[in-house]
Amino acid sequence: MSLIAVSASSALIDSFTPDGGMKKYMRYLVSLLILLVLLTPIKGLIGIIPSLAANAEFSYDSVEVFASANSIVAKHIEGALKEKFSLKGDEVNVRYNGEAIVVNVKKRIGLIESDFRDYIAANFGVLAEVSFYE
Repeated sequence: MSLIAVSASSALIDSFTPDGGMKKYMRYLVSLLILLVLLTPIKGLIGIIPSLAANAEFSYDSVEVFASANSIVAKHIEGALKEKFSLKGDEVNVRYNGEAIVVNVKKRIGLIESDFRDYIAANFGVLAEVSFYE
């Protein structure tokens, strides 16, 4: 409605303004006013964004979805550990046991549990239980 009102008033102003140097400036002012009216809804949207971000939260609908998501994260962690520490397929196993991410690694010289824990925490934001087997 405000855009229609501004457009109508700008047409009236344009028609009543005498030809010459003043008409050029009036058209400039009217175009700025129309631009202001067009940008007003964007100002409202920008004001809503912080409140939307503050109220945004993620929740799982069910335990199965939560377990499935964590199982997928476990598989990504397994792939990353194989690449980072040059492990073969059977030398590392990462799974979600219902409570935490559990990492089982075949014991080799030079591998330290804290290195695995720190790497997983830094890259995935997860505290994992790491253990070695022979």
